Amino acid sequence: MKTTTATRWLTLLMGALLLCFMASGALAQDDDPNGHGWLEIHTNYGALITVDGKPYPRRSEYGMKLPALKRHDVLVKMGDKEKTYTVYLKPREKRILMVDITGYNTPPTPTAKSSSPALPSKDEPKKEEDGDESGKLTVYSKPKGEVFVDGGALGASTPMINRDLDVGRHEVQVKWEDGRMSEVKTIRIRKGSKLKLFFRDRQNK
Repeated sequence: MKTTTATRWLTLLMGALLLCFMASGALAQDDDPNGHGWLEIHTNYGALITVDGKPYPRRSEYGMKLPALKRHDVLVKMGDKEKTYTVYLKPREKRILMVDITGYNTPPTPTAKSSSPALPSKDEPKKEEDGDESGKLTVYSKPKGEVFVDGGALGASTPMINRDLDVGRHEVQVKWEDGRMSEVKTIRIRKGSKLKLFFRDRQNK
């Protein structure tokens, strides 16, 4: 009889502790009704990354945990070059942001030169001759797909690493295995630049 009574009291105590644990979990969820997402950032070695003014945790396997449905400001900086992004995450979303800071060229600062007016006209043919100069483009995607540039297939599938592209403006897409096309991303290739793009098929998770 004593053993049965002790067992009942132990069962009641464990039930009370379980209710307290569930209540504390519910309160924690109420503190953040919108949930969280994860932002994973890849960039050049040595670049400084901050998200909402806080340092990005480089050693984190999953990136940085951020509140969902809120604005987050990302700053990637290397030397005197920097790029900024605004990110909104959905609950439980994991987004990958790829940034190539070395390929980012700020507009040149005008400098005074002692030259005759005839010199600019002589430089114009050289600009046309520079049309064969190129930069590099790397494209990743999930899942894999065929890379299209300016509406034409390049004959390469993702991951496509350091493919030469002529300088200038280009439109890049990925064709998925079921024939659908991804969204269009517009880029500008500069001489010697290296750009990276990432595509995700959000309709076929």
